[in-house]
Amino acid sequence: MGLQLALRNILFLMLAFPMWGQAQPLCSAPDGTVRENNVVGHVVTTIQKNSGVTLEFIDPPADNPFRLEGDQMILDRSLDYEEGDIYVMNIKCTDTANPAFNLEIRVVVIVVNVNDEGPTFSQNSYNLNVEEFTPVHRVVGTYNAIDKDSTSLYYKLIVEPDVGFGLESLNNGRIVVKSLLDYDVIKSVKLTLYAQDTAEPTPEGVPSFTASTTIMVTITDDDNRPPWFQPCDVISVGLSKICQTYGYTGSVSLTEQQADALTLEPGPLYAVDGDNGINTAMVYSILNGNTGNLFQIDANSGNITMTKAADVPGPIVLSVMAAQTVNSFQFATTTVTIQVVTKSLHEPVFEGAPYSGVVSGLGSMVFKSTDNTPLIIQATDEDFLGGENPDIVYAIIGTSNFSIIGHNLFLMKDSPLGAVSLQVQARDTAVGDVITAEVQVEVTSAAGGAGRYGASDMAALGATLAVLLFISLGIIGYLVYRVQHGKSAWGKLSEASVFRSSLGRGPGVPNDGVQYTNEAFKKDEDSDSTGQASPAALRRKLSAETASTMARNTAATEETVRKSAATLLAMLPEEDGSTSEMDGVDGEKEVKPILTKERRTEEGYKSVWFKQDIVPDAKEDVHIIPDNTEQDAEEDDEASTSSGNEEDSTPGRKVMFGDVNLDSGLEVKASDSGSDSENNDILTSDV
Repeated sequence: MGLQLALRNILFLMLAFPMWGQAQPLCSAPDGTVRENNVVGHVVTTIQKNSGVTLEFIDPPADNPFRLEGDQMILDRSLDYEEGDIYVMNIKCTDTANPAFNLEIRVVVIVVNVNDEGPTFSQNSYNLNVEEFTPVHRVVGTYNAIDKDSTSLYYKLIVEPDVGFGLESLNNGRIVVKSLLDYDVIKSVKLTLYAQDTAEPTPEGVPSFTASTTIMVTITDDDNRPPWFQPCDVISVGLSKICQTYGYTGSVSLTEQQADALTLEPGPLYAVDGDNGINTAMVYSILNGNTGNLFQIDANSGNITMTKAADVPGPIVLSVMAAQTVNSFQFATTTVTIQVVTKSLHEPVFEGAPYSGVVSGLGSMVFKSTDNTPLIIQATDEDFLGGENPDIVYAIIGTSNFSIIGHNLFLMKDSPLGAVSLQVQARDTAVGDVITAEVQVEVTSAAGGAGRYGASDMAALGATLAVLLFISLGIIGYLVYRVQHGKSAWGKLSEASVFRSSLGRGPGVPNDGVQYTNEAFKKDEDSDSTGQASPAALRRKLSAETASTMARNTAATEETVRKSAATLLAMLPEEDGSTSEMDGVDGEKEVKPILTKERRTEEGYKSVWFKQDIVPDAKEDVHIIPDNTEQDAEEDDEASTSSGNEEDSTPGRKVMFGDVNLDSGLEVKASDSGSDSENNDILTSDV
C-alpha cells in the first residue's frame, strides 16, 4: 500500500512539472498595484501559465472589481482608496488535459491613494457662547475637520470684527481667546474656519481641497457691575465703567401730606443692573435721613411716598440703596433731597400766550408778528409781589433749533422756511409747578442763510477793520510823540513863566530879585541831568542873588531895570569860560548864551536874540503883557501909564511877551509906550 501511494505522488509531480528538474508550476502571477480612480479595463497583473491551463477565481467577493481574460487579470470597475486599499484574489489553475491536476495561487492587489477628496467639517455652522473677560489663551472650542485622503490638515481663521479670537495652532481647529472681551463693547463675533489638505503655498499640479465652517460667537455678560441709578454719566476707566449720578430732588408742601408718589427730578427714581446683559431685578430701601419716618419707599418700584405731613420747613436728604435681588453684594446708593416749602397758592401763568413771531435768520431774535418788537416770553405768579417769580426757569420742549435766553427766543440751528410750532415750558423750581404754552414762529430765511453775508463780505469787513486799526495806531503813535516832545516844551514854558513874572511889574514896583537862567534852553536830553553844577552855573546863581539884593534896596525903578539887565548880561558865561564883559552904551553888545544880536546857527545852540540892542541906560521898561486875558492887559496898561507919568522926560519902551509857541520857543512882541515898535522885537531861536 505504501508503495502505491509513493508512485502516485511521483506521477502527479511528473504531470504537474513535465520538465522534471525545472520545478515549473502550472501557473504563477505577481502582485498588482492600482491607483484609485483608475479607468476600467486597466490590466492589474498578467498570470504565467502552461499551455492548456485554465484560470478562475476562487470564492470571489460579490462586488469583485476584477475579471480574468486569458492570462490577464483586468480592472472591471474603478477602485476607491477610501473603500479599500488592498485586495487578495485567489485563482485556481487547472490543466485541461488532466483536470485532476490543478493549482491555487494568490494575487495581492494594492490600491494606491490619490488626493481626490477634500476635508469636511461635521457641521456647516456652529454656535459658541463665550463669557466676557475670559482669560487670554484659554481654549473655548475645538472644530477639527476630517479628510479621508490626508491625515494632515492646515487651518486658517477669519474673525469679524477682528477682535478677541485666534487659533491655538495652524495644525488644529482649537479656538482660543486672544484678548479680553467686554460685553458692552462687543456682543457677537463671526468666525470662519478653513481647513486645507495641503500646506500653503500649494505646489503647482498638486491637487488641493479646502473646507470651511462658520462659528457664531455670542459674548455673554458677566455679573461684575453694581446697579446704576438712572440717569447717569458713564465714565470708562480702562475696561471698567463707572456710572456717575447726581441724585434726585423733589418738594412737598409744609403741613400737607401728599397722597401720590413724590415727583422727583430727574425722575422717576430707579436703578438698572450695570450688567445690562443680565438685567437682574432690584430691591430698594431707605438707609438714613428719614427722620420721623416721614417717607417710605416701595421695595420693587422705588416710588417714595409720605407717611405723614412735614411740620418743619427746609431740606430733607434721604440716602436710598438699590441692591440686586439675586446678589445683594451688588448694590449702589444715591441721595434724594426733598424741599419742604410753603404751598403755592397760584400756578404761574404765561403772559400773552399763545405766542406768535417771526425770525429772519440763524442767531436772530424772534420778533412779534404784529409790531416788530422782540417777542417776550414770561410767566407771572400771583404768589409774588409784582408777579415776578425768580424760581421760574424756561425751556423749549422737543427741539434744539430754538433756545430761550432770558425772556427772548432765538433761532440757534438751521430750520426750514415756513411756520414752526414750538412748545415752551415754565417750571417753578421751588414748588415744582410746570406750565406750557404754544409758540408759532415763521422762519422767513433759512438759518444757513446767515448767508446774508458771504465770504467776500466778511473779507471786506476784515479789510476795513484792519485799515481802521492801522489809522488808530498811527494816531496813538503821533499823540505819544507829541506828549514826549511836549515835556521839554513845557519845561521851557515854565522857565519862561519865571522870566515873565519877574519882568511883568511896572516901574516903581520893586522886584524880588530878577533871576535869569538858561534851564529852558538846554538840550532835551540834558533835562534830567543831576550832576554837580558847573562853575559858570554857580557864578550865574551868585550874580542873580546879588542882583536880587540890589533890586530890593534900590528905590528908583529905572535903576532897578538897568541893574537887572546888567546882571542878566554879566551872569551869562562866555564859550571859552572867561567872564562876560559889558561894553559901552554906544558899542556893540555881545550877548552869549541867551540874548544875542546875531542869530547863532551852531548845532544844538539855543538863544534869544534882539533885532536892536537894549541899552541899560536907555531907561527901557520891560513888561509882560499876557494875551490870554483882558484883565492882565489892562493891568499892564495901567502900569505903563504910571511909568510914563513918572518919567515924562524919557519915554519907556515896553517889551511884550505874546503867545507862547511850544514848538519854536518864546515869541516876544515889543511895543513903544503902547504903540508897536518896528525894530525892537525880541525873537527866539532854536538851532
